[in-house]
Amino acid sequence: MRYSRLPVLGVDIKAGSPRGRSPPKYSACLLKDRGEPEYYDGISLNELINIARKLRRGYLATDNIFELVKNSKSLRKFLASIPEEVKLIQVTGPPGEAAPLRRLAREAGLSYEGKPGSLASARLIAELAALGYGSEIVAFNPEYRVIISKNRSVKQGGSGNPRWKRFIEAAIQSEANRISAEFNRAGIDYDLYVEKGPGGLRRAEFIVYAPKEAILSVVKEHEWGPVKISIEPSWKKRIEFTKTELNRRPRPIMVGIDPGMSVGIAVMDLFGRLLGLETLRRASRSEVIETLAKYGRPILITTDVSPPPRNVIKIAQTFGAKLVTLSEHMKIEEKTKLVREFEGEQQISVGSSHERDALAPLIKVYQRLKVLYEKAEAHLSERPDNETVDRVRMYELLARGASIVEAIEGAKVREAEGEAETTEGLRARQREIAALRRIVRQKESKIKALEEEIDHYRRLVEEMERQIANLRNELDKMRELRNVEIERDRTVAQLRRRIRDLEEEHVRKDAVVESLRDEIRRLREEIARDELGPEWVPVKSLESLARDSVEDAVGREWIQEGDVVIVSDAASAGLRSAKLLTEAGVYALIYVKSPPPREVLEYLRESGVYVTDIESVEVRWRGAVPHVRREFLIRVAATAQRVKEAEEERESQKEDRGDILSILWEYRRSLLEEESASH
Repeated sequence: MRYSRLPVLGVDIKAGSPRGRSPPKYSACLLKDRGEPEYYDGISLNELINIARKLRRGYLATDNIFELVKNSKSLRKFLASIPEEVKLIQVTGPPGEAAPLRRLAREAGLSYEGKPGSLASARLIAELAALGYGSEIVAFNPEYRVIISKNRSVKQGGSGNPRWKRFIEAAIQSEANRISAEFNRAGIDYDLYVEKGPGGLRRAEFIVYAPKEAILSVVKEHEWGPVKISIEPSWKKRIEFTKTELNRRPRPIMVGIDPGMSVGIAVMDLFGRLLGLETLRRASRSEVIETLAKYGRPILITTDVSPPPRNVIKIAQTFGAKLVTLSEHMKIEEKTKLVREFEGEQQISVGSSHERDALAPLIKVYQRLKVLYEKAEAHLSERPDNETVDRVRMYELLARGASIVEAIEGAKVREAEGEAETTEGLRARQREIAALRRIVRQKESKIKALEEEIDHYRRLVEEMERQIANLRNELDKMRELRNVEIERDRTVAQLRRRIRDLEEEHVRKDAVVESLRDEIRRLREEIARDELGPEWVPVKSLESLARDSVEDAVGREWIQEGDVVIVSDAASAGLRSAKLLTEAGVYALIYVKSPPPREVLEYLRESGVYVTDIESVEVRWRGAVPHVRREFLIRVAATAQRVKEAEEERESQKEDRGDILSILWEYRRSLLEEESASH
């Protein structure tokens, strides 16, 4: 009767050796749930691997793993070359406990004649594996590492190097946040280690406790842009053979953990003796559990991080240990003092700050327990002498939170009842236990096969759900494409209307240009005919009387003495502009729109400049040059001459007045001198 519905590939070496010069050849037998066995004779290792890959799910069984590989390093490579769902089985059991193939065949009730050949041995190995015999070879932890780092193929450049690094670190942090949210949404358990940088994260590493198919449904490996995402199995430090045996109960221990990128571990027995200090870098939860299991059975785990991290809680739950967190965060000075005193007592040396941070809270918790132990010992001394108490058990119960009375009662040693078994009875019991173990192993194998079948159907359901999700994504993409096409058609229609409007505008502009050309042609003809005649004289024109404009016209001698200036807008004139015009000798100022300010107007008129608006003067234009009648210029010049003569007369009168005053002052001075001489 078979206990596995999955295919089983039995392998036996036929010739050669993995450690020899000639490459090995193998015989193989493939057992399926239905149909006849398939035989392969004289195949190479690569051909064997290809057959295993085609199985996708099942078992690859051998009687000696080192017939396939020469050492542990090549075993890792071999395991990586076959699918994860193909389990590697050594049917004879783990090393040191391996049973002969013949004896296992007799126990299983499998018949064979004489010494079986290579093909017969391969079939025998396959049948034993199908019945649940053997141990699975495990070379990696039941978890995966999702690593987010800088893409090495992306090159940075020039002066932007620091800015480029910050950009990459920000991209890594963004990707880590996205994946963390997806894992939380999918209910996938994980631990996260990060290396921080000024721009975000230099590196992020998820340790995910889920099958690879579940991880791939959330995150995909890629190596494009600034970020690289890789998914790697977490390899064990050594190859292990799974086995079921009843070990003796390991000793109880107390543990201090400092979580972080580097995990610090401190282990102490119930009597306060230090058993070990270790630092594990980027350790997964299973690696921490394996490390603690080397020392014993944790009953109490403590950390000074409050609230405790999720991975510490999970580790405590795995061992069923009591989790103790300190109410107040310990300062570095307090940790250093506690550890130094402990180093002196135990004659040890703490290596790293992570080990110190793990040991310090453990010491503090033990100091509290020690007071409780002393009270229990005092209480125990008052009880009858004939009571025997297992102190390790009593201390364990106290550490787990039991009262002193409960701990003493629970640790009492009771004498065994009844007579000792005879040797024959013991042997019969041992045989019965061995038979029961075989039955249990067979049942476990059957349960495992059923669980694998359930997992298979669960994966099929997940695959169908992924296909549905992909189809929905395709439908969404098609809808988006349809919307893009609609938007494109709308944009094209808008552009066509815009082109039509621009063409009409172009026609209108052409008409305006043609009209302006006709006007220019007419003006040129008028200039050629010289319609104005000799009685019209050209004058100067300015857009405004702003200071810069006037300074530029005077500086380049555009305005000279005796000029008449027509200005479009005189409101921008200031006293400085007025002074520049009078100093240049301007006779008249004609404004078109706004007059100059009042103070400027008064200053110009006092300075002899004739100021009037264009409505009072007849002005004609020849092209862009204004012309006034010669009579206006003569009138303006006469006005300027009269103003000049009046100014000169005023100056003369001032001089005459000065002469009379000087004569009077001289006469008065002489009178005073004569008067003083007479006295």
